[in-house]
Amino acid sequence: MGKEKILLTDYKVILIDGFIDSVGEIHHLLQIASENKDSYVVFCKGMRDEVKHTILLNLQRGTIKVYPVSLDIDEENVNILSDISAILSTDIVSSTKGDIISVEMKKDLPIRRTLEIRKQGIVIKRKPFSSINFRF
Repeated sequence: MGKEKILLTDYKVILIDGFIDSVGEIHHLLQIASENKDSYVVFCKGMRDEVKHTILLNLQRGTIKVYPVSLDIDEENVNILSDISAILSTDIVSSTKGDIISVEMKKDLPIRRTLEIRKQGIVIKRKPFSSINFRF
């Protein structure tokens, strides 16, 4: 990441209950992000190094503002994606519901207000004096 923290406002969000296996799964998001210059946060349960490298390289170039949040899931935080979904009031993309990541990336994603990405975790700010911290 390089920075201590990144503050995002009016960002678009997608929650993926799964692993991003290829750049093809998020190709549409990367293309849209390069065209409209909006900020995006992608929560997922991991991604291949190729996907991570592609996102980070384009972030460094300034061609996109797509921030991946890869969650390490264990028995203590198995429901963290559901918790984040409830806080952000957004659905989770899941293959168990028949969702396909590449198709969901084409849809209008919900816009949320403020999020801080830190090396130690994320802070989701809901109201001026209310925030929720997640460490992973």
